Amino acid sequence: MPDFVCYTSNLPALTDEAKAVGLGRKWVREDDYGDLRLYGDATPLREVGTEYISLLRVSDVALLGSMSNVQVLGQYEGEDFIPVSPQAQAIYDRMYPRTPIQKSNIFGDYEIVPPARIGEFA
Repeated sequence: MPDFVCYTSNLPALTDEAKAVGLGRKWVREDDYGDLRLYGDATPLREVGTEYISLLRVSDVALLGSMSNVQVLGQYEGEDFIPVSPQAQAIYDRMYPRTPIQKSNIFGDYEIVPPARIGEFA
């Protein structure tokens, strides 16, 4: 099954829609605080304000395409993100920056490089 990089700016509506089309058990889970959260195969959402991006693994691509509250930005081929459009690439870059982050602690300065793919460990 392919991993699609998906985006929404309306998580409550997408949660309701996922339940309505039968994806509720797979995508919608209750967190430790009792709030409903959307997950794609255990990949947590990356949240920026009221916008969300995550990997969603689906076998029914037509079903995903029919949902009005989710936008497919593209998918991964190996380590490469293949966007569906330049606009999708811009959303992906804004929501998942891969710019190295400079940090320091008592041992000195160091750099954290985000992984190439959402949901991977660095």
